[in-house]
Amino acid sequence: MKKLFVSYLFICFSSVLNAQNIKLQKPKTFSSKETTHYLNFKPQSLQLNEDALCWLSEIKNINSFKFIDDLISYSKKFLGVRYRYAGRSPYGFDCSGFTSFVYSKFGFSLARSAPGQAIVGVDINKEEAQKGDLIFFKGRNWRSNYVGHVGLVISNENGKITFIHASVCCGVIIENTEVPYYSARFIKVSRINDANS
Repeated sequence: MKKLFVSYLFICFSSVLNAQNIKLQKPKTFSSKETTHYLNFKPQSLQLNEDALCWLSEIKNINSFKFIDDLISYSKKFLGVRYRYAGRSPYGFDCSGFTSFVYSKFGFSLARSAPGQAIVGVDINKEEAQKGDLIFFKGRNWRSNYVGHVGLVISNENGKITFIHASVCCGVIIENTEVPYYSARFIKVSRINDANS
Protein backbone atom coordinates (compact mmCIF):
# COMPACT_ATOMS: atom_id res chain seq x y z
CA MET A 1 0.00 0.00 0.00
CA LYS A 2 2.84 2.40 0.89
CA LYS A 3 4.66 1.55 -2.36
CA LEU A 4 1.47 2.30 -4.30
CA PHE A 5 1.10 5.65 -2.53
CA VAL A 6 4.73 6.66 -3.22
CA SER A 7 4.27 5.66 -6.89
CA TYR A 8 1.17 7.84 -7.01
CA LEU A 9 3.11 10.79 -5.59
CA PHE A 10 5.86 10.30 -8.15
CA ILE A 11 3.32 10.34 -11.01
CA CYS A 12 1.75 13.54 -9.62
CA PHE A 13 5.19 15.13 -9.20
CA SER A 14 6.13 14.18 -12.76
CA SER A 15 2.88 15.67 -14.07
CA VAL A 16 3.63 18.97 -12.32
CA LEU A 17 7.11 19.04 -13.83
CA ASN A 18 5.72 18.35 -17.30
CA ALA A 19 3.12 21.09 -16.88
CA GLN A 20 5.92 23.53 -16.09
CA ASN A 21 8.01 22.28 -19.04
CA ILE A 22 10.72 20.97 -16.75
CA LYS A 23 12.50 18.02 -18.27
CA LEU A 24 13.70 15.17 -16.16
CA GLN A 25 17.07 13.68 -16.95
CA LYS A 26 17.13 10.44 -18.88
CA PRO A 27 17.65 7.52 -16.47
CA LYS A 28 21.26 6.48 -16.21
CA THR A 29 22.19 2.98 -17.34
CA PHE A 30 24.60 1.24 -15.01
CA SER A 31 27.53 -0.99 -15.82
CA SER A 32 27.60 -4.48 -14.32
CA LYS A 33 30.15 -3.25 -11.75
CA GLU A 34 27.91 -0.36 -10.70
CA THR A 35 24.89 -2.67 -10.56
CA THR A 36 26.75 -5.00 -8.21
CA HIS A 37 27.65 -2.00 -6.05
CA TYR A 38 24.01 -0.90 -5.73
CA LEU A 39 22.76 -4.42 -5.09
CA ASN A 40 25.19 -4.64 -2.15
CA PHE A 41 24.03 -1.29 -0.77
CA LYS A 42 23.59 -1.26 3.01
CA PRO A 43 20.49 0.72 4.08
CA GLN A 44 22.13 1.83 7.33
CA SER A 45 24.70 3.77 5.30
CA LEU A 46 22.00 6.02 3.80
CA GLN A 47 22.20 9.65 4.86
CA LEU A 48 19.52 12.12 3.82
CA ASN A 49 19.85 15.88 3.80
CA GLU A 50 17.38 18.10 5.65
CA ASP A 51 15.20 18.77 2.58
CA ALA A 52 14.90 15.05 1.81
CA LEU A 53 13.99 14.23 5.41
CA CYS A 54 11.32 16.96 5.38
CA TRP A 55 9.86 15.63 2.12
CA LEU A 56 9.78 12.05 3.42
CA SER A 57 8.15 13.28 6.62
CA GLU A 58 5.39 14.93 4.58
CA ILE A 59 4.80 11.71 2.63
CA LYS A 60 4.55 9.77 5.91
CA ASN A 61 2.04 12.25 7.35
CA ILE A 62 -0.16 12.24 4.23
CA ASN A 63 0.05 8.47 4.03
CA SER A 64 -0.81 8.10 7.73
CA PHE A 65 -4.00 10.16 7.49
CA LYS A 66 -5.14 8.22 4.41
CA PHE A 67 -4.20 4.94 6.06
CA ILE A 68 -6.15 5.72 9.23
CA ASP A 69 -9.26 6.69 7.27
CA ASP A 70 -9.03 3.43 5.32
CA LEU A 71 -8.48 1.48 8.55
CA ILE A 72 -11.60 2.95 10.16
CA SER A 73 -13.73 2.45 7.03
CA TYR A 74 -12.57 -1.16 6.81
CA SER A 75 -13.37 -1.84 10.47
CA LYS A 76 -16.94 -0.57 10.01
CA LYS A 77 -17.59 -3.20 7.33
CA PHE A 78 -17.85 -5.73 10.14
CA LEU A 79 -20.51 -3.98 12.19
CA GLY A 80 -22.99 -6.61 13.34
CA VAL A 81 -20.63 -9.57 13.03
CA ARG A 82 -21.31 -11.85 15.99
CA TYR A 83 -19.04 -12.30 19.00
CA ARG A 84 -17.12 -15.52 19.06
CA TYR A 85 -14.67 -16.54 21.79
CA ALA A 86 -11.13 -16.57 20.31
CA GLY A 87 -12.67 -15.56 16.98
CA ARG A 88 -10.48 -13.70 14.53
CA SER A 89 -12.39 -13.80 11.27
CA PRO A 90 -15.60 -12.35 9.78
CA TYR A 91 -17.34 -15.54 10.96
CA GLY A 92 -16.98 -14.17 14.50
CA PHE A 93 -14.61 -11.99 16.53
CA ASP A 94 -13.57 -11.52 20.10
CA CYS A 95 -12.21 -8.08 21.02
CA SER A 96 -8.52 -8.64 20.33
CA GLY A 97 -9.27 -10.88 17.37
CA PHE A 98 -11.17 -7.98 15.80
CA THR A 99 -8.44 -5.35 16.31
CA SER A 100 -5.66 -7.69 15.17
CA PHE A 101 -7.67 -8.74 12.10
CA VAL A 102 -8.36 -5.14 11.04
CA TYR A 103 -4.77 -4.03 11.55
CA SER A 104 -3.40 -7.13 9.79
CA LYS A 105 -5.12 -6.09 6.56
CA PHE A 106 -2.87 -3.02 6.56
CA GLY A 107 0.38 -4.85 7.21
CA PHE A 108 0.50 -4.67 11.01
CA SER A 109 0.89 -7.76 13.17
CA LEU A 110 -0.67 -7.32 16.61
CA ALA A 111 -0.60 -9.73 19.51
CA ARG A 112 -3.50 -12.13 19.75
CA SER A 113 -4.66 -11.02 23.23
CA ALA A 114 -5.81 -7.68 24.65
CA PRO A 115 -3.02 -7.67 27.30
CA GLY A 116 -0.52 -8.47 24.55
CA GLN A 117 -1.74 -5.55 22.43
CA ALA A 118 -1.59 -3.25 25.47
CA ILE A 119 2.20 -3.51 25.71
CA VAL A 120 2.80 -2.55 22.07
CA GLY A 121 2.88 1.05 20.91
CA VAL A 122 2.97 4.29 22.83
CA ASP A 123 0.57 5.26 25.62
CA ILE A 124 -1.41 8.41 24.83
CA ASN A 125 -3.30 10.75 27.16
CA LYS A 126 -7.02 10.12 26.89
CA GLU A 127 -7.61 13.71 25.78
CA GLU A 128 -5.17 13.23 22.88
CA ALA A 129 -6.71 10.00 21.56
CA GLN A 130 -7.11 9.93 17.78
CA LYS A 131 -8.89 7.65 15.36
CA GLY A 132 -6.85 4.52 14.80
CA ASP A 133 -5.58 4.33 18.39
CA LEU A 134 -6.35 1.31 20.55
CA ILE A 135 -8.38 1.82 23.70
CA PHE A 136 -8.11 -0.60 26.62
CA PHE A 137 -10.47 -1.49 29.44
CA LYS A 138 -10.65 -3.80 32.42
CA GLY A 139 -12.65 -6.96 31.93
CA ARG A 140 -15.92 -7.70 33.68
CA ASN A 141 -14.32 -7.23 37.10
CA TRP A 142 -14.03 -3.43 37.42
CA ARG A 143 -11.89 -3.82 40.56
CA SER A 144 -9.16 -5.55 38.55
CA ASN A 145 -6.13 -3.64 37.28
CA TYR A 146 -5.62 -5.93 34.31
CA VAL A 147 -6.45 -5.30 30.67
CA GLY A 148 -9.41 -7.42 29.67
CA HIS A 149 -10.84 -5.66 26.62
CA VAL A 150 -9.69 -3.64 23.61
CA GLY A 151 -11.36 -1.49 20.96
CA LEU A 152 -10.40 0.77 18.07
CA VAL A 153 -10.87 4.54 18.46
CA ILE A 154 -12.89 6.09 15.64
CA SER A 155 -13.28 9.62 17.05
CA ASN A 156 -12.57 11.84 20.04
CA GLU A 157 -14.83 14.82 20.63
CA ASN A 158 -13.73 16.79 23.69
CA GLY A 159 -12.74 13.67 25.58
CA LYS A 160 -15.75 11.61 24.53
CA ILE A 161 -14.05 8.71 22.77
CA THR A 162 -16.11 6.71 20.31
CA PHE A 163 -14.74 3.28 19.50
CA ILE A 164 -15.61 0.16 17.55
CA HIS A 165 -15.13 -3.22 19.20
CA ALA A 166 -16.36 -6.78 19.45
CA SER A 167 -18.58 -7.02 22.53
CA VAL A 168 -19.79 -10.23 24.11
CA CYS A 169 -23.43 -9.13 24.04
CA CYS A 170 -23.73 -7.52 20.64
CA GLY A 171 -20.80 -8.52 18.44
CA VAL A 172 -19.03 -5.74 16.53
CA ILE A 173 -20.60 -2.46 17.65
CA ILE A 174 -19.80 1.24 18.06
CA GLU A 175 -19.96 2.71 21.58
CA ASN A 176 -18.36 5.53 23.55
CA THR A 177 -16.59 6.08 26.84
CA GLU A 178 -19.59 7.83 28.38
CA VAL A 179 -21.34 4.48 28.69
CA PRO A 180 -21.04 3.78 32.46
CA TYR A 181 -19.79 0.22 31.93
CA TYR A 182 -16.79 1.46 29.95
CA SER A 183 -16.13 4.71 31.83
CA ALA A 184 -15.73 2.63 35.01
CA ARG A 185 -13.33 0.23 33.31
CA PHE A 186 -11.19 2.55 31.18
CA ILE A 187 -7.44 1.88 31.49
CA LYS A 188 -5.57 3.66 28.69
CA VAL A 189 -5.20 4.59 25.03
CA SER A 190 -2.24 3.34 23.00
CA ARG A 191 -0.97 4.33 19.55
CA ILE A 192 0.61 1.72 17.30
CA ASN A 193 3.96 2.98 16.01
CA ASP A 194 3.77 4.36 12.44
CA ALA A 195 0.01 3.91 12.41
CA ASN A 196 -0.96 7.43 13.28
CA SER A 197 0.88 10.72 12.94
